[in-house]
Amino acid sequence: MPGDSVMESYQALSGQFYYCSKGHPYLVTECGHQHHLTCPTCGVPIGDRIQGGKSTVAMKNSTRVGYILGSPDEQSPTPAPVRGLTPASCSIIRALMHSMLLWESCNDKCAGPVGLVQLIPFVQEDLMPTFLCSHLEKDVHHLGKAIGRSYDEALIVIHLVLQDIVDRKVASASNPEPHCCLATSDSREAWEVQFQTTYIHSTLQSMNTKVQSVIDLNLRTKKQGCNKRLLSIAYENKKADESNIEHLLWSFRTKITLESVLQMIDTMNLHSSCPILHSFLNQEMKLRATKYLPDIVHLQQYFHERYTPQILYKKIAGKTVGHFLNDSGGDREKLEKMISSLSKAWKLVRDKLPDHACGRLKLNTKYLVPDITKDTNLECLIPMTTGYGVCTTLLVDLLVCTYNDFIETCRIASNSRWQPQRIPISHLDACHLINFEQQLLPVLISYCQYLNFMDTDTKRIQLNLAALEKCIMDQFVLGKPFIMFDVPLIVFKRELTSTLRKKIIQEQLTEQDRAHLCSALRTPNQLKNTLEDISILLGFLSSMGGNGETYIRDYANKTLRMKPPAVPQFLKLKHIVSIWQALSVQLAIATHQEPFDQLEEEFLSDLEQSQKDELDIVLRRFNLDNLLGILYELVESHLKFSSQEELSLPLVQTVKAFLEVCGAQAILEFNEFPGSITFKQIVATWKHIALYKKSHQHEKQASS
Repeated sequence: MPGDSVMESYQALSGQFYYCSKGHPYLVTECGHQHHLTCPTCGVPIGDRIQGGKSTVAMKNSTRVGYILGSPDEQSPTPAPVRGLTPASCSIIRALMHSMLLWESCNDKCAGPVGLVQLIPFVQEDLMPTFLCSHLEKDVHHLGKAIGRSYDEALIVIHLVLQDIVDRKVASASNPEPHCCLATSDSREAWEVQFQTTYIHSTLQSMNTKVQSVIDLNLRTKKQGCNKRLLSIAYENKKADESNIEHLLWSFRTKITLESVLQMIDTMNLHSSCPILHSFLNQEMKLRATKYLPDIVHLQQYFHERYTPQILYKKIAGKTVGHFLNDSGGDREKLEKMISSLSKAWKLVRDKLPDHACGRLKLNTKYLVPDITKDTNLECLIPMTTGYGVCTTLLVDLLVCTYNDFIETCRIASNSRWQPQRIPISHLDACHLINFEQQLLPVLISYCQYLNFMDTDTKRIQLNLAALEKCIMDQFVLGKPFIMFDVPLIVFKRELTSTLRKKIIQEQLTEQDRAHLCSALRTPNQLKNTLEDISILLGFLSSMGGNGETYIRDYANKTLRMKPPAVPQFLKLKHIVSIWQALSVQLAIATHQEPFDQLEEEFLSDLEQSQKDELDIVLRRFNLDNLLGILYELVESHLKFSSQEELSLPLVQTVKAFLEVCGAQAILEFNEFPGSITFKQIVATWKHIALYKKSHQHEKQASS
């Protein structure tokens, strides 16, 4: 059964998880003290502020209990490994479980369907046997794919496992096994590994011989109505008359599949001798999805060019992919092709996304849409760090990581001096990727050998795994580069700082640090690029939090695997909001352009001359850089979403409330700020202060 992958991720972290009073988890590391006084998610008090001790209970395993496999139609068409189980082992265990449940549903002496309805409440009582039988058939089909055998032979393998269980039980009747407790996830996982090692692996290792012996036994058994000649021809167990064409029509050969080759490597324990082939077969589905990367990246670049990184939420709120295509004009055909590629990649790796970690970015399963169609929320297509946009961000990161990891495995295993080049993902083309989908099966078949055993007139398949691995390396991998992940992310303005301050305590830059930052970015283009990088970091930090003492360049490089922004090395995450403010203000002043996007008329009320005169008097006592930064953040994060009542409030009252809610440092001089200036005049106030600062800088330069 599927386990709690989130819990497994938590267990990989060093420390102990606790719940706040509203049920949100937070981490306490080795020091034994929480980093925040409030919950990073909802802001309620945690830790020592609650009843003198840490809040509520330790992190629990949220694995769902009962039958959770759902409908047979919901199962993947191909077998997949689960925890420590191989695809074949998982299929066998599920087949045994469904066989037991099917037997109970048809047995009058047991509770029957009535008892199973409590275990599987979403299936009607009279449909229970049909439901379980469909699942059992699916399990057998999965097993056949995993071991490269027919449906009938997969059934034989399940019977062989059952026979092995019975034989071992009879042999150990005098020394029975102790009772097995499956109350915890660890005990269940240990039982799965033990069952796989004891019963399944031993059967699969001798599968060829045992299956052939069962087939021979069936051929020797005289059954009425059984066409023994046809069976002999089908399984190539008897030489057919060369003048007869029957054997050409009915001959059965074991089907060669990627799953069967992987099962062969697992069964024969050839992981170390065929590392490239083993890695390739394990990751084949994800590697196949990488061919769609160029179109997906071009789609993300299209969004980045159309919308600025500080995109307004109103521009896409409530829109679907269909609405977007209808408004795309002459770009529709190109966009439909790119969205189709995204949809195909999504279908291939969607189930792998919840278990993939991108830095510390996590995927909320409520955003995991089943498919990408014209009715899908448009946010799913836009690379972001929150909401539905996380899906696209994680999808690209998963494909890039899978591809790079496989290239690195090949580089190490090849024992050659081959050093792959590195290309930016923005320059990615189909020729840079591993293109194997059309050629893989012919290559696989070309390295198969059909061995004829004269004593039994049977034929078996043998694969030259070493030669197959070398062919995959030479034909598909050599010359392929590493991919550098540098897709620009889009961040909603409203999300930039509102939650970040609650997760990381912020500090204002000193005058010296601010001057050092701005002096290194002399041109508007440098300011714009650095501001975009900082905006991306703000998006990640607002959703994930972080340690305020971490250096910004280290966080970008080591945690997010992106190019570090062009800021001084000594600046830390606790300065990032102040950096964003400083760069935004500096860019607005340097470009002489409108600093705020698409504001309605109601937000653009001008200042009266008396208000300007009153403001000029008090500005001499302010730190103008800090004041401009705070007002800029207030406009970007709150103004466009304010009510009419809020717009009429005094600006000084709004700023004080904003600083208190955000936990930002108070500006003491604000007690002297003109009370006649209202919140709806904040844009005019910001522009007046910017002009005031610029004119005083010119005066100082002239006097010096």
